[in-house]
Amino acid sequence: MNLRIIHSPRDLGTSELAVLLQSKGLSVKPASIRRAHCIKGEYLGITPRKLPNGRLIWPGEAVRRLLSVEAHGGEK
Repeated sequence: MNLRIIHSPRDLGTSELAVLLQSKGLSVKPASIRRAHCIKGEYLGITPRKLPNGRLIWPGEAVRRLLSVEAHGGEK
């Protein structure tokens, strides 16, 4: 029997995104992310979904791609 483990990145809340970016060396606060979204409709090229309760959910796959590009020095 062949079993495959599928790793799907989970979506992140705004605070979780800020903590993840801080762990990668960026000095960012959740309020900065919310403000950028309010002004530009996105943050670092990532557009979140807005839940009915008003919270923003950032797509995990887009965050993973952003971090992988950052890790490679900005190259795709």
